[in-house]
Amino acid sequence: METLDRQAMFIHDSRNAVLLGEAKGIEKGIEKGIEKGIALGKREEKQSIARSLLNRLSVEEISQITGLSASEVEQLQSER
Repeated sequence: METLDRQAMFIHDSRNAVLLGEAKGIEKGIEKGIEKGIALGKREEKQSIARSLLNRLSVEEISQITGLSASEVEQLQSER
């Protein structure tokens, strides 16, 4: 009987460990997804600002203001 109790406890503990690990993995995945989303939003905002400045400033000035590389600004310019 004692052996069955130990086996049941082992199975129970193992399941809990797996569930806890899974929950932590999901939480970490959500955090990384949020971070990526924020970074993407910031990049899109920089691109939007750069587009609005294309007719007013040089590529170099836009690059300095937005933090985008000159080639990225030129790419936005060529898409117009």
